[in-house]
Amino acid sequence: MEEREGEVRWDGLCSRDAATRAAALDTIGQAILRRSETIAPLAAVPPTRAADGLLVPAARDGLSELLARLLMLSKRCPFPDVREKSEAILSEVQVSTVDPTSAVALGTLGFHL
Repeated sequence: MEEREGEVRWDGLCSRDAATRAAALDTIGQAILRRSETIAPLAAVPPTRAADGLLVPAARDGLSELLARLLMLSKRCPFPDVREKSEAILSEVQVSTVDPTSAVALGTLGFHL
């Protein structure tokens, strides 16, 4: 599975071979995790305002589209291994992008500090 710079290849997930699907999901997972690592530095940058006064979020390098496709796979893919691994990647991204100092991340602990 050849990956060009910035491109994620999804075609390996169509294979009937479980090893090919697993390799494709590993590659996709690594690409998504690399892109999600850029969220924390971007969150520190204040959003800019567009000409109409609306806040413009910082570019996420297509991360939203990748996560949306992965979410769809986790719910609709006919291969159970792809569904399970997609859910695992989504969970890993969710855990890696949570700010541990926020009250939401701490849950009920945030109210006792």
